[in-house]
Amino acid sequence: MSQKELTYKSIENEILKRITSGIYRAGQRLPPERQLEKEFAACRLTIAKGLSNLTSAGYITRTQGRGSFVCDNIPSEQRGCRTGSSTKGIIKYISPGGVNDPIPVSNGILEGIHGIFTPAGYHVGVDFYSTVEQQTELLKNYVDPIHEAFVIWPALDPCVVTELNKMQIKKFPFVLVDSYFHELRCDYIISDNALGSEIMINHLVDNGHRHICYFTAMPDRVNMSDRLSGVISGLSKHGLAIVSDTINIIPCGDKVMTGYHSSHNLSYLRKRLSELMLSANRPTAIFCSNDWIAMALHNIMDDMELKVPEHISLAGFDNIDAAQYFKVPLTTVSQNFYEMGRLAAKVILSRKQNRDSGEMMIQQRVEPQLIIRDSVRKKF
Repeated sequence: MSQKELTYKSIENEILKRITSGIYRAGQRLPPERQLEKEFAACRLTIAKGLSNLTSAGYITRTQGRGSFVCDNIPSEQRGCRTGSSTKGIIKYISPGGVNDPIPVSNGILEGIHGIFTPAGYHVGVDFYSTVEQQTELLKNYVDPIHEAFVIWPALDPCVVTELNKMQIKKFPFVLVDSYFHELRCDYIISDNALGSEIMINHLVDNGHRHICYFTAMPDRVNMSDRLSGVISGLSKHGLAIVSDTINIIPCGDKVMTGYHSSHNLSYLRKRLSELMLSANRPTAIFCSNDWIAMALHNIMDDMELKVPEHISLAGFDNIDAAQYFKVPLTTVSQNFYEMGRLAAKVILSRKQNRDSGEMMIQQRVEPQLIIRDSVRKKF
């Protein structure tokens, strides 16, 4: 493909053309998603959406750990997408991200959803949003009779709460992932973010660090607030003082995706890091509330001729794809998004099978995992 970047629809149509023309035969395994990424010059989530729509149409089947395969019984052209399917309906995953602003940490959610719903006879689709307005429009589509339920990674905005309330009144099944709203009683599956932060603090302390600073996005979202709570709890359990330099809050962001690499934020990070390195309580380790912040700080450290981890250790949270391939592979906390997707799907199946299941909400936290790489100095 010579185009710079294709939309998911273009990719979907091209793969469909190859199936109907016999280039991809019945039962044949499609190329791996990473190979398709390179061929179409598209991000993984764009490829995933195109493949999900072909799954919904009955052209391919997807199996966790094995890949995507052309179905034996391909629907005729007259049947059209979705309407020719003999299965129950579509479960839609609504996720932030897209061509220009992917969320690489959320890929496993879609795979986990597929692993539960496909054997149960449902199709799985995915839609992406980059603004609050885009998400609210997607949520309004619950009235489409082909939609059976939504799994939603929510944007932080009252407009989203309004739409979710409407869905609850109409008893349309949905479950939130990654975050939730205190004012809304609903099902959700999230990471145990506080535990993740405590695990990282324990790791840093075990390696001899006593002067630890924390850089965080604005803690106005449940996951960021929980991560901050975990840092405070972890430091306190080890008897480490929490002073004015310990917690550093990045001032700018937005309701969908924080622009951690904006010029304003980079200016703040550069200024704050310079102040910390000149202070009497100079940190030996910096822990960041996500990997994007950690990588931005690492670039600034390079400019300041600070070596990681020789001069200062650095750690993040989320285990995004780029973290393991960074100039110094990043020690981080990995969220089990696959398990979050599986649990979200199980919640929806439970709700659909027991429509009179009462007012008790199903709310679960999934344990994260410490990923040890080279950016944290060993005991000294």
